[in-house]
Amino acid sequence: MLGTLFSLGILAYIVLAIVFASQKSNSFEKTTGIAYTFFLLHFSYGLGYLVGIFDFIALNKGPRKSSQKLTR
Repeated sequence: MLGTLFSLGILAYIVLAIVFASQKSNSFEKTTGIAYTFFLLHFSYGLGYLVGIFDFIALNKGPRKSSQKLTR
């Protein structure tokens, strides 16, 4: 049951990514490039979020010194 829901969610994500990418481009190559970039951005953000949760909660690590200083 959970696998089916996961598969439907992934399928909906792919279909919607292609639909919205095709609205912004006029060729198949651009559409696939936009959809792929959309996936990479979401995957990278989600992976970083999970790593942060693991570091701060599971390993009880604090922020690094380089992250604490003002960068502007």
